[in-house]
Amino acid sequence: MKKVLTFLLLLLLGIAVFSACDKIDAPYTEGGGTNPPPPDTTTQTVKTVLVEDYTGHTCPNCPSAAVEAEHLKETYGNNKVIVIAVHAGHFAEPRPGTIFSLDLRSNIGNEWDDYFGISNIGNPKGLIDRVTFPQGMVLGVGIWSSKVLQELNKTPQVSIKITNSFNQVQNGLTTTVSGRFLASLDGDYFLQVCLTEDSIIGAQMNGSNYNENYVFMDVLRSGMNTNWGEHISEGGSVVKDQPFEKTYTQIFKSDWIPKHCHVVAFIYKNADKSILQTAEKNVITQ
Repeated sequence: MKKVLTFLLLLLLGIAVFSACDKIDAPYTEGGGTNPPPPDTTTQTVKTVLVEDYTGHTCPNCPSAAVEAEHLKETYGNNKVIVIAVHAGHFAEPRPGTIFSLDLRSNIGNEWDDYFGISNIGNPKGLIDRVTFPQGMVLGVGIWSSKVLQELNKTPQVSIKITNSFNQVQNGLTTTVSGRFLASLDGDYFLQVCLTEDSIIGAQMNGSNYNENYVFMDVLRSGMNTNWGEHISEGGSVVKDQPFEKTYTQIFKSDWIPKHCHVVAFIYKNADKSILQTAEKNVITQ
């Protein structure tokens, strides 16, 4: 009798457990339920921010700025924060016969530095989307983060796509930059296309010490469509959905390593040089 009661008790418990596991709570996802899958946002344009870090290898405080720039990329994602390290001015001058003989300057970087007057102010300094904030356009490292966040909260006004093709035989790059304006805007707009390179090894001052094997990242190498880009608006305005597409070529110098290089493209308003949107693409997809 005791065995029978035990069997019946186990049977009732089994039925209860089976019933509980068989229950499906809302929302229901089978049989044509009323809850559709979330929308695909992979093709939607998000706002990006360009951080220009003006630097030099004999600048003792510049490594901390580079760390902050990389931190911003890691915090918000490489697809949202894009960095160009502009080596220009006194601190970037090569010192022949010393460990600081590496020359990371470029014609485009020198011209930008002269135009914005950054070397005259002193490194390290930076530009965030080249926007003129209440503190000015040229900003100290301590407020980069807050200004990046402020720019990221803006609604994107342009979409940009970069397509790269590298010819190993000719050691040359062909880049096509296309996109469209997402709003109607007044003013003249320019497309700037640049080449940057990562993982360059050289000497760098760091405080009162120096590092002979410092890794330079995001180094500005060249402007692929002149130092100030190409005019892409007509008549002093653009209209919503107005497209653009430009193709450029770049022959690589012997010391540029294609797998470490990136194309950076951005749209800016000529009147105040403020940047609307930026994109970045590896020269060679790994």
